[in-house]
Amino acid sequence: MIIDVHTHINNYHEERVVSLEDCLDKLSETMIENKVNYSLVLTSYKVNEHRPSTQKVVEAI
Repeated sequence: MIIDVHTHINNYHEERVVSLEDCLDKLSETMIENKVNYSLVLTSYKVNEHRPSTQKVVEAI
């Protein structure tokens, strides 16, 4: 079993907006490719269109 204990789904390439759903889809794809069973998602202290709030992340997951 593999658990990734430090995962971010923020959009650090701020020249374009990527939806939270797209970021979660990318995380899921990457987890499957690397045989990761679980990921702990860390949010940012800064909340804006590129960095979703903890509440939005929890609701999306």
